[in-house]
Amino acid sequence: MPWRGPLGGDPLETLPGPSNPWLACDGSGNDRTGKPGENDPKLPDFPVPDEGSIGIDWKKIGVGVGMVVAGVLVIVAAIVGALAVAATLPATATGAAAAVLVAIVGSMLAAGGSILMGAGGATIIGGIDPKISDYKKHVPAVPMRKLALPGDLPPAVATFMQSAAEIERLSTAETDIIDHARAAAKANDKSWTELHLRDLWHVQNAKQHFVSTLSGALREINAAFGQDFDQHHVDPQEPVRDLINPLIEMRATLNEVASISSAEVNGILATVRVPSPMSEAIDTSVRKFATQAKGQPSEMVNIAADQLECLDVIDHEAFGRKP
Repeated sequence: MPWRGPLGGDPLETLPGPSNPWLACDGSGNDRTGKPGENDPKLPDFPVPDEGSIGIDWKKIGVGVGMVVAGVLVIVAAIVGALAVAATLPATATGAAAAVLVAIVGSMLAAGGSILMGAGGATIIGGIDPKISDYKKHVPAVPMRKLALPGDLPPAVATFMQSAAEIERLSTAETDIIDHARAAAKANDKSWTELHLRDLWHVQNAKQHFVSTLSGALREINAAFGQDFDQHHVDPQEPVRDLINPLIEMRATLNEVASISSAEVNGILATVRVPSPMSEAIDTSVRKFATQAKGQPSEMVNIAADQLECLDVIDHEAFGRKP
């Protein structure tokens, strides 16, 4: 039983059976219910060719897109508000020390934002027609990404990086568990359905904990460095693909501090460059939030923290509960 621990919360002694509508994911719930809030990211308009041919869990998609957009906001704030600022600080002993620290924080924010985008992508996958045949086994514990953090890193930055890595790890496990649970439900195997739902409960409660921790860490980082970030401003009309493009100059740094491979960087660039419902939704959301922040990187970080703080990553419907 790999997914057990102090963050598990309610062990759910009685779980709903395979007839639970959340487990069906048969396409009957493809219509989006409710109006999005004013500060919600725009959801991608995924085409559904035949009604019922593909199941879409729009709540899960919304959580994933929220994480992706928050990750983009953090990356943009890091590039414009930290790395660009570090290059212009005074060339004095104090200024050099400050520049190094701001540059380190900027690199960490860019790395953490990239990891968060990956976690959001994994979450989105779990919301689109999960299918798997071999469900009669527990999803093994997913190893956490290897981090190489400097020993004198500010505590809030270290917490931010560690939380981002945990969220990515748990998001991957969450999607795999959802695939297994829905496959078991389709096979009317109540025993395995319940076992996978128990694992899902523990994973999602842990993920909710780290999302909240990451949001708090972002606010602490902003309180300490926000004034430095705001020496430069983001142009709200600039496309996201251009704002994020400097990541190509950071491949070595991202790989060193957070094991982010060139393939992952390419995936991030493809997400925002390749014309698609997803890239359009990200671009629209980031433009809106950059305008709302008046181009101030510190405000964009605050908006990212707000987005994460509002996320409810637990699939209450899966456990027969109301949110």
